[in-house]
Amino acid sequence: MYVKVNRSGYDRQDQQVANGEFLIICTNPVKDTSQTELRACVRKVKLQQCGHWMMGSVRLADHRIVLSGAYGFDGLPLSLDKEDIPSKVSQHIWDNMTPVPEDLTKQFWEGGGHNSVGSEGPAMREWALQNLKELKKPIKHINNYL
Repeated sequence: MYVKVNRSGYDRQDQQVANGEFLIICTNPVKDTSQTELRACVRKVKLQQCGHWMMGSVRLADHRIVLSGAYGFDGLPLSLDKEDIPSKVSQHIWDNMTPVPEDLTKQFWEGGGHNSVGSEGPAMREWALQNLKELKKPIKHINNYL
């Protein structure tokens, strides 16, 4: 979900485009991820229409991560263990992301979002704007991760 939008509209081919500061929500890559703790970061992301979906990508720890729709995974948290990156790197990304507060995490899981943000969307955006500096901190590449 965008917390700050720089541009939103349509390109010359009448395809939807948007770019700005995007809130990415993730689940823990090494634990059972059903309704557990969440972590987040904000990055500049450009999404473009791809069929019925809005798709884009971001680099975290020097690895490209594909994003789709709200929060990076169509309204659900992104699962770093599903990405094509080594497990040590996905754990490193997780360790360097900002924890989502417990009450907001509970709202997220109860929010009903899928293919869009749920009822937690306004509260999640407000939290992201209040913690923007922390959420935008870099996640550096790690050497010798294999």
